Amino acid sequence: MSDDEVAMLIFAPGFSTAEQVTDVSGRGVGMDVVKRNIQEMGGHVEIQSKQGTGTTIRILLPLTLAILDGMSVRVADEVFILPLNAVMESLQPRKPISIHWPAASGCWKCG
Repeated sequence: MSDDEVAMLIFAPGFSTAEQVTDVSGRGVGMDVVKRNIQEMGGHVEIQSKQGTGTTIRILLPLTLAILDGMSVRVADEVFILPLNAVMESLQPRKPISIHWPAASGCWKCG
């Protein structure tokens, strides 16, 4: 097996370097999902690794993705762009609302 083929093993379903599996980690679900999603967008992933130097993971996506229609969403101080084809429904409150998260300290204000 070549070095390039060995590097691509991280994308194999179920691949994990974890010594122990928990409910939330070490199950080998992660990079295979990343690769599949990138491929579904028409892109691909390249890995270059050199011992003692490091690893470079390149994600290549088609240029057409740069001109997709999107919807901007603000959450607290962060702004995210969602591809419109991934938006099923969008609602805007008539007046500002506060959302309280039981595990979070504080409150997010929407609107």
